[in-house]
Amino acid sequence: MKELIAAKKLTDIMPFNEVYYKDCFYNCLFSIVKYFQGEVMRFFLNDIILYRHSPYCWLQADVDYVLIQPVTRLLNDMSIELVECKEYGNIVYGIREALSKGMPVIVKVDCFYEPMRPDLYGTEHLDHNLLVYGYDDSMQTFNIFEHKNKNSLRYKPETISYACIQEASDGYYRHFGHLKEPAYIKFCKSACREEKNKHPLKAYVSRYAARYLENRAEVIKSMEHLLSMKNNLVDTMQNRELLEQHADEILESLMEIIAAKKLEQYRINSFFKNKELEDTIQDIVNGWTFVRLSILSYKYSGEYIDEKLSNAISVMEKLCGDERKMIDLLIDSSYKAMA
Repeated sequence: MKELIAAKKLTDIMPFNEVYYKDCFYNCLFSIVKYFQGEVMRFFLNDIILYRHSPYCWLQADVDYVLIQPVTRLLNDMSIELVECKEYGNIVYGIREALSKGMPVIVKVDCFYEPMRPDLYGTEHLDHNLLVYGYDDSMQTFNIFEHKNKNSLRYKPETISYACIQEASDGYYRHFGHLKEPAYIKFCKSACREEKNKHPLKAYVSRYAARYLENRAEVIKSMEHLLSMKNNLVDTMQNRELLEQHADEILESLMEIIAAKKLEQYRINSFFKNKELEDTIQDIVNGWTFVRLSILSYKYSGEYIDEKLSNAISVMEKLCGDERKMIDLLIDSSYKAMA
């Protein structure tokens, strides 16, 4: 192993806290994309969000993201390269070496071994991604972005010791190695081709609109899974024993739905200048949030539980109509985007 400089910290790299997208890997990736002056919005135009049947979920349905292009293609269009390092073991040197060359790194860890994660440290195993953007041999620490709990979107700078990140990586391999993910991924600007905006953002808007229209039958059919979800949720809210038993799982599912709908809102407000569509997606986000807060209130014995659950059931009925209205408005807006 060659000797490396004693410390390196990438400047002008910031945590991405604007919107949650799929999972923590992307919040790390988006910081890197912005650091390399790429356009994060390309990713938000790269999925069609549907409701799918999910036999392993209590509600029997959840949200799904239908990819339009591989992530590597989007990065390639912005002249960003990634290199996967699949070997576990001593990752500390490899991360330091990448950073010494100006390459930010995303590393796979198990939160069970992260002292700065009080929600999970020493209590629960959870696969996670950390963005590493600096190191200091004198302190034996890495600079990372991390949040305090899995429901938070407030990533901020932290430090983690070499020993802790190694332990967290080893723990990931022991508990999640079956997922066959690389130990870490390093990123750099492409040196093999000239810098150019191969596909401007407008092309991504048109591509999204075209793919949405191609899949509109599937999008409309996904309403069947939403109706099934609504019926299962209403039945559960009307049965206190079932609600008590499945509240945590339902709350987790609703968090994923709200995150998907906030992404949809972010996309609509940014690219489809349609006031009725913007108002409709706002009603949808508000509706799902109200349902989740009503169940949270039940779980933690808030006041007026019967009234809140009854109102939540009414909101669920309206949500189905709003979701179908949004589909119709998005189809119309997609035709206009193609014009």
